[in-house]
Amino acid sequence: GAFSGMQITAFYAKSIQTPQKTFPRAILLATIIVLFLSIAGVIAIDRVIPPQNLNIVAGVMQCFQQFFTAVHHPFFSTLLACLLILGMLASLSAWISGPARGVQVALTDMKLAPRLIQSNRFQVPIRVLLVQAVIATLLTILFVFFHSAQQAFWILIALTSQFTVLMYS
Repeated sequence: GAFSGMQITAFYAKSIQTPQKTFPRAILLATIIVLFLSIAGVIAIDRVIPPQNLNIVAGVMQCFQQFFTAVHHPFFSTLLACLLILGMLASLSAWISGPARGVQVALTDMKLAPRLIQSNRFQVPIRVLLVQAVIATLLTILFVFFHSAQQAFWILIALTSQFTVLMYS
């Protein structure tokens, strides 16, 4: 729930018709859904997988695989893995464009880096996105230098937290 991405929607509040009414309702509904899904997911994983077998990087996929194997439908774990990948790719658009738009607005307000804040014809801050891509690529290379994916995963989670705090400071 902590990294559900609801804070990213604030960058688009101005694009909503009647945001004073619609935005709080949407946030409340999203909060309820995220809490329910997060708690249900944790309970399901706790019930299906013994704690000593949990892997923080592969936990959700382990749960799918073990559950559907137990009910004799292992194909569904592959199907859900594909759907999970699609969902993650879809959420990337908000996670990438939201902060880029926020950086663009902040730089515009402070009258800094005019070349960096230029947008294309679709109002997308391309240069900010390119800087983000370079930083993300460098951080992702961490996976190569660690002995386990879990170590790199925890460091990336910590860095994500720090960047989020920095962005909203």
